Amino acid sequence: MVIARHILYGGDSLPSLPSVPVRPPIAKLTERALDSYTGRYQLDPSGMLNVARRGDHLLVNELGDGVVTYFPIDGDVFIANTEKGQIRVGRDAEGKVAAVTLRNGGTQRRGHRNREWSR
Repeated sequence: MVIARHILYGGDSLPSLPSVPVRPPIAKLTERALDSYTGRYQLDPSGMLNVARRGDHLLVNELGDGVVTYFPIDGDVFIANTEKGQIRVGRDAEGKVAAVTLRNGGTQRRGHRNREWSR
């Protein structure tokens, strides 16, 4: 509406555009490292998260919400390419992937690895 008024009536200059958010650089992880994250995670309080690798990124399917692509920005931190989603990975005492924390907007859900369905 501001642009239309400016074109029709002239006057004050248009407001400046907001700055574009800067995406962190994508980390380079080996296929083996990415494969260590694949599997199924039981989300609290309910729900299931399926994680698969495709090339240099992860495909994450929260059952019922569809598949979202996540790229590594650090060893155990991934960001979504289409939304404000982030996954942080938790490891057990042996250093194996044991859990994930899924953050999307204002919500946060934790999931524990389901060993029966994971590699």
